[in-house]
Amino acid sequence: MKHVFDDINYLREAVNLASIAYKPENKDDYEVIVNFHKFNITKADYREIFANDTQFKKNVYKAARKVVKKYPDLSGYFVHAHDVGEETANLWSKLRIDSIEDLDENNFRDAIKSAIYFASGEGVEDFEILKNPDDYSDGDIVKMILDLEAEGFETLNMINNFINAASMLGSVKELLIELRTLIMEHIHLVKDSYDKMVEYYRSIDKEDFFGYKLLEMSSMAKRGHLKVYVDLILSNHLSAGFIVNGFTDEKDYDVFVGVGYLFEKVQSYQIEKVETGVEIKEQIKELSDDTRLKILKLLSVRAYYGKELADELGLSAATISHHLERLTSKNLAIWELDGRRAFINLNKNAIRRIGQFFLDLAGDEDDKEN
Repeated sequence: MKHVFDDINYLREAVNLASIAYKPENKDDYEVIVNFHKFNITKADYREIFANDTQFKKNVYKAARKVVKKYPDLSGYFVHAHDVGEETANLWSKLRIDSIEDLDENNFRDAIKSAIYFASGEGVEDFEILKNPDDYSDGDIVKMILDLEAEGFETLNMINNFINAASMLGSVKELLIELRTLIMEHIHLVKDSYDKMVEYYRSIDKEDFFGYKLLEMSSMAKRGHLKVYVDLILSNHLSAGFIVNGFTDEKDYDVFVGVGYLFEKVQSYQIEKVETGVEIKEQIKELSDDTRLKILKLLSVRAYYGKELADELGLSAATISHHLERLTSKNLAIWELDGRRAFINLNKNAIRRIGQFFLDLAGDEDDKEN
């Protein structure tokens, strides 16, 4: 099986490491920030899995800051984003290559032009033009920079990046190669951690992710050129993602690992954290209703359209709608889409959790009194 570390994009990793290293050192760079109560992992498990995580950061970040000091004139190329209201334009996010060696003057300038075009606000209306920066002349781009300046935005970095791209490219590549080497030298510290994490998360069913069905129905998910993933762990330096390659096969997903700020987020959803003492109690209340119990029994066999359930149980549309709303609000059933039609499915994970809840109450067989 191909190892997740085989797919590391070292160009993006080196770029983002540079963007960190050129910033003033901050103690928060070395702090792990994980919202544990939102994710299916305990503090103890996290600390065990990421035992070497902090050491990896300290080694890499401190060494990277020494490297970038040799290239003081390049800091403008690694400003993480040019803020434009609520929009950001990062020239590296527009780079359409994956290798440092493939970085040349043409695609570097194209990336800069695209970032400037997006920052100008022009690209918001017609995203397709970002794929064709050559459609705009150098004069067009300079005009966009001046327009931004007239609006009060700091554009010095944009101008320098654009004008000096050719002369600075050699130094940019040297810097990125040094940072790539640095990352590769220390990656072994977290490799075992990520192996453990991948194993840990393979056991989690994708339906445990809050908002997964919404993701499945979204227009973003239907764009064939996109890979959509669900964020599993959020920290300020290490993340794991849940790759969703397709939506027809329940097994068609895998775990993806990003080291540092390797990836750009496409969509992220929180894992639904089940509060056993509260949610399960509310779910059990719904099971005490005879009609809702009958609905769940039918759904245990197959998915149904609402009208089908109404006909099967001899209920009105309003009555079945009421019961389905109660079941979905307590996460016992899930709405899904079939084209434009919605159907209802049983949330088997929720039912299993309820069953496990009672098994835990009963205790082990060995604990039973004779």
